[in-house]
Amino acid sequence: METAIQTSAETWVELFSYSILTLGTLGDYISTHIGLTFNNLYETNPIANQLVANGMWLPVNLVIVVLGIAVPSLIFRFSKEGYYRCILSFPIAYGIIRLSACTWNIGLILTQAL
Repeated sequence: METAIQTSAETWVELFSYSILTLGTLGDYISTHIGLTFNNLYETNPIANQLVANGMWLPVNLVIVVLGIAVPSLIFRFSKEGYYRCILSFPIAYGIIRLSACTWNIGLILTQAL
């Protein structure tokens, strides 16, 4: 019975990490596009600015989400027991960074809108 509970906890942590990655990336993508509709707002990240200018912002974000889920998932499936926290720290950290960018963008949008 302990194994079923442990597997369930690992599954929830895995789902949580992938959800944070996806929500952060999606939030940053949407808030960036909304922010760029304002005349006084612009993208300061030169790489992201180039991606937006070339229409590659969405495809690159999709690749990041797919790889950010696929690579840890494969490593998680083939790794030894107990390493899931280390493996799943990348999607969580990356998702939190992107959620922070989303929050920053929303603050800028609200400042411009008011």
